[in-house]
Amino acid sequence: MAKLATLLPLLLFLLTASLVLSRNTDREQYGEGGEHPESEQSSNNPFFFDEKSFRTPLKNQEGNLRILDRFTQRSHLLRGIENYRLAVLEANPNAALMPTHYDTDEILFVVAGRATITLMRKENKESYNLRKGDILRVEAGTTHYIINRDNKEQLFIAKLMETISVPGQVQVKFTGMDHMPFFGIGGRNPESYYTSFSKNILEAAFNVTILHFEQAPFNFLSLLNDSLPLSLSLSTTICCVFHLQTEDDKVRKVFGENQEGAFLSVPQEKIRQIAQQASSSSEEGRTHGGRRRGPFNLFEKHPTYSNQHGQIYEVDSSDYPALQAQDISVAYAIIRGGSMLAPYYNSKAFKVALVVDGKGHWELVSPYGSARSGEGRESQEESVSYQRLSAELSDGNGLVVPPGHPSAIVAERGQDLRVLCFGINAEENQEHRLAGRDNIYNKMNKAEREIFFKAPETEVREVLNAQRDAGIVEGPKGSQESEGEGHGRAFQSILGFAGF
Repeated sequence: MAKLATLLPLLLFLLTASLVLSRNTDREQYGEGGEHPESEQSSNNPFFFDEKSFRTPLKNQEGNLRILDRFTQRSHLLRGIENYRLAVLEANPNAALMPTHYDTDEILFVVAGRATITLMRKENKESYNLRKGDILRVEAGTTHYIINRDNKEQLFIAKLMETISVPGQVQVKFTGMDHMPFFGIGGRNPESYYTSFSKNILEAAFNVTILHFEQAPFNFLSLLNDSLPLSLSLSTTICCVFHLQTEDDKVRKVFGENQEGAFLSVPQEKIRQIAQQASSSSEEGRTHGGRRRGPFNLFEKHPTYSNQHGQIYEVDSSDYPALQAQDISVAYAIIRGGSMLAPYYNSKAFKVALVVDGKGHWELVSPYGSARSGEGRESQEESVSYQRLSAELSDGNGLVVPPGHPSAIVAERGQDLRVLCFGINAEENQEHRLAGRDNIYNKMNKAEREIFFKAPETEVREVLNAQRDAGIVEGPKGSQESEGEGHGRAFQSILGFAGF
């Protein structure tokens, strides 16, 4: 009893400390209380994807294909886009991706380099010379190959893939991953799908007579003349067996002899021959049934926003009708160093973004907390509160901005930040700006402002009208630490800077 009396104060202290720590942790995670929590680290942000989130099912010395993990693998909050995948294709100069097809509808965007793509459709074959800024839709099941026709520059293509057969999966599992496309011509890696058919099927399909190895020695030896020397008989038999082995695998040899991998080097003369027969986005493009089938260049359209802080280019189905079939839009933002993509939200669209070049900082406001599984605060008795999620951005990072979620991006001072964005459910989407000249609250009249804003009218008008730029504005001043302290320091709250 004496020992228990001695330990009791210590036990009470530990219990109290545990409860306090638990309560503080909950408040940080879910934003309870009067103050907003500190920004979540990128590792706890269900809407941010670093380079480790990409898998690489195809890779050799000439190129690679990287595909982002399924969105729902990260969070149930992203189940609205579970059928979509973000992918990046890179190819060395004068390298080609083998002919392939996917069970996905694809929107391709040429981030850098020059390419020639050939599409082998049911009714014809189409070839297009692609350049930076070109957008091209490739329908599911279309066998196609891509060649980097530049002698010096690496080819960089971003793709939004909408899966057909299995939600979120790019068909055929490969070394434990579900990212493998279909290759007709192949070898060791990737394999040709022809080699998986039985011999009888291939024989009938290609009308090739396949003599079976097991019957060859017996049939041939029965024709030998017993008077021939034994040495001649054996020599003739060995030659025949070798010939029969070649016949036995004729179809497999034609389609399965490529051992170089999915990407291979191509002679420049062959590339020139193919490119000369291709059309481009600067031409009218080929049509089928009255529809334009060729590429459309995003940079040929006048930017939606353009000022000293950067430009935003946007393309939808009214510019490129091929986007209508998948209800997709494409945007490209160039944010000058130290400038900011002003806070905004989308009415209906999910925005799936890829950081193409540069460094910066991203903030998103969510009512769901930061739980990866998608479970946030569910108690109906709790008051409305928000979680600020943030991430430090660099080349190759992926972002998702769900509908209704306010978001902003700042470019690090000293270098431009370039971000490519695919919009899903884009047809009737509207972008609502929350700061700047086109701030949605500037549409209120004086009577409305006096009803809803409790600050004096002069202060409300001062805040709403102080920022005269639109879309892209000057970024937070003094928001970064000195260069010697590194890039990882958090910016001040973007929304706080904007007056929220």
